[in-house]
Amino acid sequence: MISLFNFLKKKELNLKEIKKELGKEFILYKRLKRKLNQENIKLNKKNISIFNPGSEADIISPLLVLDACVDLKEEHNILLCFVDLKDLDIVIRERIKKTILNSSPKLNIKENYTDIRFKLKNSDITIRYIKKDALRFIDKMDCFDIYFERAFDIIRSDDKEYPQKILKKTNHIIFSDKPIANDTIIRKSGFKKIKLSKNLKNIGFYKEFSVLTRITT
Repeated sequence: MISLFNFLKKKELNLKEIKKELGKEFILYKRLKRKLNQENIKLNKKNISIFNPGSEADIISPLLVLDACVDLKEEHNILLCFVDLKDLDIVIRERIKKTILNSSPKLNIKENYTDIRFKLKNSDITIRYIKKDALRFIDKMDCFDIYFERAFDIIRSDDKEYPQKILKKTNHIIFSDKPIANDTIIRKSGFKKIKLSKNLKNIGFYKEFSVLTRITT
C-alpha cells in the first residue's frame, strides 16, 4: 500500500540518475528545451500521443523530449506507444522507478500489449508497450502527435516507405537522431525543419539530431 505521504510527494525527473546515465548529453536536452521555447514549439493539448519505435528500453530520452515540448506541470493525459520486438515491459517499469522520483508505476498486462502507468509532475502518462515489428505496426496505427526515434535508422532503412508513413501520420512534431527524409520531401509533406546549433545535433546515437514541425495555415 502507498502511504499518503508518498502519494503527495512530487513526481519529478530524477536528474541525478539521468545525468549519470546520459552524461554530457543531458545538458543538450536542457538546451533543446530552451530552443523549443524560443521557437514557441509547445503542445497544449489535453490528450497527447507519442509513437516511439523501441531502442533497448530507452525511456529516458523520450521523457526528456516530452518535458521539452509539453508543460507537464499542467494536467495532460499522455500515451507513449513503445513498440519493440523484445520483452521489455518489466525492464521499462524498473527504469521508470529509477528515472522518476517517488514513482510507483503500475503494470496492466493485456492480451496484445502492456500498459505501464505513472505520474510525472501533474501529467498522467501511460507507456503502452507492444511487442511487434514497428515497421509493420505503423500501418495499423492512427495518427499521433509526436514521433520520437533514437538509434532506429539502421532498422527503418529496411523499409523505404517507412519515413513517408511517419510524415503522413505525425500531427505535430518529429524528433529523430538521423534525418527522417531529405529537405524536399519534408517540405512537400507539410513540415519544416527547425534550425539547430551544431551542439544540439549531437543529441542521440547518430549525432544528426533533427526537429520537424508541421506547418499550420
